[in-house]
Order: sequence, then structure tokens, then C-alpha cells
Amino acid sequence: MLQGMLSEGPPEWSVYLLRCADGTYYTGIAKDVAARLAAHNSGRGAAYTRSRRPVELLSSSAGFTRSQALVREAWIKSLPRERKQDGVGLAHADPSSYTGKAMQKRKTSNAKRAKPAAKKKPMPQEADPELDQLQERFNTMSVDFGQLAELIEEEKPA
Repeated sequence: MLQGMLSEGPPEWSVYLLRCADGTYYTGIAKDVAARLAAHNSGRGAAYTRSRRPVELLSSSAGFTRSQALVREAWIKSLPRERKQDGVGLAHADPSSYTGKAMQKRKTSNAKRAKPAAKKKPMPQEADPELDQLQERFNTMSVDFGQLAELIEEEKPA
């Protein structure tokens, strides 16, 4: 099913990798990378790059459907910083061939990553003779619900 989704639509999308002025990386998709780069550098691009200008294009690759481009973008974003630093070949690399930490993390189930619930400690209670006495009386009481219903019926006004 995923393969069918990835091949639908015209292959007019590109994936690009930018290096921001502060040394961080930004990955995105666009139909026209040059126009998108100009938008990023003019402050009309993504909010992330707006405060990190100027940005420099490290790598881009064209010829994807929108779905394929989004999958590749997500894959590049999941890569460790060291893998993004050269930027060369990232847009052309095959995501299925990468077996680094980022892809291994994706294979880990949520159950393995979930933190165990904290165990609640019982609250220390001070001895309360009145409470103990009420508890004891409550525990020894027995109610015959049949008799109770009869008493209620008798008490009802006619």
C-alpha cells in the first residue's frame, strides 16, 4: 500500500538540505528549490530559518512525487548531525540502505521507550482511635436489604 502511495502523482518535487548561519541544518521539499532558497533568505521561508539567515544550499535532489519527497525529508531529518554535515549525496541516497542510529530508533517500539509508571507510596497515617472504632463498627454491620425495603415501604406516607 505504501509503495502505491509513494508512486502517485507527478514527479515534480525536490528535497533540499540547507545549512543555516548558526550551523544548524534545515531540510524541506519544494517544487522550485531556487525560489524556496530565495524565500528562506528573504525571511519569507520557514519560521525556523527566519532567525537563522543567511542559509546556504548544501544538497538537493529532484524528481520525486510529493509523497516520496516527504518520506525522504523525514528520513533526512532523522539522520544524526554528523551524517548531514557534508550534505553530499543525502538527497540521492537510498533511505532503505541506511542502518544508522536514526533508523534503529524508529524500529524500537513505543512500549520499550515508555517510562515505567511511578509507584505510589502509601501515605503514613497517624493512629486515630475514633476512626478505628468507626471502621470496626462498619465492618461488623450487616444489612438485610429485604428488611430495609420493607421498612422504607412502611414509612412512606399514604
